[in-house]
Amino acid sequence: MNFAGCHKKIDKNDLAEIVDLSADAIISLDGAQKIVLFNAAAEKIFGYHAEEIIGQSLNILLPHSLHKKHNEYIGAYGRSEDVTRPMGLRNDLFGITKSGERVPLDITIQKHSGTGACHFTAICRDISHRLEQEKRIRENEALLLSAQRVAHLGNWQWFIDTNEYYWSEEVYKIYEQDPDIIKPGYEAFIGTIHPDDRPRVEKVVRDALESLNPYRITHRILLPGGREKIVEVRGEVICNEDATPIRMDGIVQDITESWNREQELILAKRQADEANIAKAQFLATVSHELRTPLNAIIGFSAMIAEEQLGKINNPTYQKYAVDVNKSGKDLLGLINDILSVTSYELGSLKFQPSEFSAQSLLDKTMPIIHDKALAKNIHIETTLAQNMPDFYLDPDHMQQIMAHLIDNAIKFSKENDTVKVKLDYIEDEFIIDIIDQGIGLEDEDIKPVFDLFVQKDMNINRLYGGIGLGLAIVKNLVELQGGRVQVKSRPELGSCFSLYFSNEKKDAKYHN
Repeated sequence: MNFAGCHKKIDKNDLAEIVDLSADAIISLDGAQKIVLFNAAAEKIFGYHAEEIIGQSLNILLPHSLHKKHNEYIGAYGRSEDVTRPMGLRNDLFGITKSGERVPLDITIQKHSGTGACHFTAICRDISHRLEQEKRIRENEALLLSAQRVAHLGNWQWFIDTNEYYWSEEVYKIYEQDPDIIKPGYEAFIGTIHPDDRPRVEKVVRDALESLNPYRITHRILLPGGREKIVEVRGEVICNEDATPIRMDGIVQDITESWNREQELILAKRQADEANIAKAQFLATVSHELRTPLNAIIGFSAMIAEEQLGKINNPTYQKYAVDVNKSGKDLLGLINDILSVTSYELGSLKFQPSEFSAQSLLDKTMPIIHDKALAKNIHIETTLAQNMPDFYLDPDHMQQIMAHLIDNAIKFSKENDTVKVKLDYIEDEFIIDIIDQGIGLEDEDIKPVFDLFVQKDMNINRLYGGIGLGLAIVKNLVELQGGRVQVKSRPELGSCFSLYFSNEKKDAKYHN
């Protein structure tokens, strides 16, 4: 060993220190394969102290199955011209510790040419940690492959300079190609795309290379035999330090099943929407047709009840006329509600704003709900802020909204209760509160309360009348005018319905 430039020769103490400080096990053998050197790293790996192992046969550190083979191997190696030879090129190597455990080793053996005590030296490295890491990598790769199989997702790379492609195993499965026949490449990739989708895909890839932005595209691919699949492809451009594209990484996922389900849902929704439109059109037509004869019934029953056509000697007949008139008005109100809902769904409900005062809104609403409040002896308490400017909303819609909300409050109040109607103006916003002391709502009942045909109790023999149209109409008419409606409620303590409208004049428009 020649250490050129050293002023002093390395003495035995230095060599001993080098051997003992080595992180690898150093084990030297004599001609009879007895151990003559066993450093500190060897002690750590095999669990023996040097005093226990010096003079022992090397077989003490080898699996029993290798004793004979190892002796033959050392003999052959001794007769060869090799000075240094790595072991384990064909098979994994293991040593046996003092406790009998197997430890994986990476071993290089050296042959000494001198006449000293050392004939062979083995440099052994414990590779347990490395093998464990490799095991985890293999397990992770297996998990990745499994996840890709389950998700029908593969990954790919395109090395732009060399035009080389890498496809994962799942990519080949998605495209149903044989990796032994098809070489991955841009041409192979483009060749799988449906001809009608090809220009769009090529443009997306070009744009990504120019902008250096990721891309995402869904398109069709053609399989052997002419079948089609739907795939989603994502790509990301990788650049060098000069911002020059050098590689594109990406994934491809077979989304055929989810795509087909989505298309089925879209078709089902379209058919449902068409059915709803047909239903709404039918209801609108029927409502219009019913109103004409119903108006006649209401009008003639009113004339009879008021004895406009002559005296009715039988009071019972007069009472019947009053009942017919009241029932006709109730039915007309229901028909008008249905017509309002169907008009909103068909997009034909008009929004025609004009200026009007808050007091005029109350004056027109109160007569509508007077009889119902009187029937339950409900007191309607109104409060009007002094600084209220005029509304610029649709007066007919607002009257309908107020009537429905106050009617709702009366319906769910107890006899002799008070319903409060408060109109306020705060920070350029109109606020209308309708407060009752009725049965209230549970938290889970508040959200669906504005849905069609929903009431707190929908049993056929429910205590409260109506079919659940009023609040749905309120929500439609409020949102049509750019407002919002909120509900606060507690069971058995009552509810507060609040309307909010900004004080902005809006041009007349139509609901779409």
